[in-house]
Amino acid sequence: MKMKRETYAELKAAILPFFEAAAIASGELNERRRWDCFFLCGFPINRLCNDEGLTDDHIDTALRAIVREASR
Repeated sequence: MKMKRETYAELKAAILPFFEAAAIASGELNERRRWDCFFLCGFPINRLCNDEGLTDDHIDTALRAIVREASR
């Protein structure tokens, strides 16, 4: 994963409170649930894209890992 560990931890902490709400709103679709969580949590996308040079694929990789961890 290209995302820094510190950034990943911050993103995970920001998303987890919205995980259940996003899962309900999205009908349990994994890709939709990941991005619903991301947009609901209000994490600054500019920080990820501009400051760290991450693409949507990099962000989605981190989001998939968070969904996997939260689903355990």
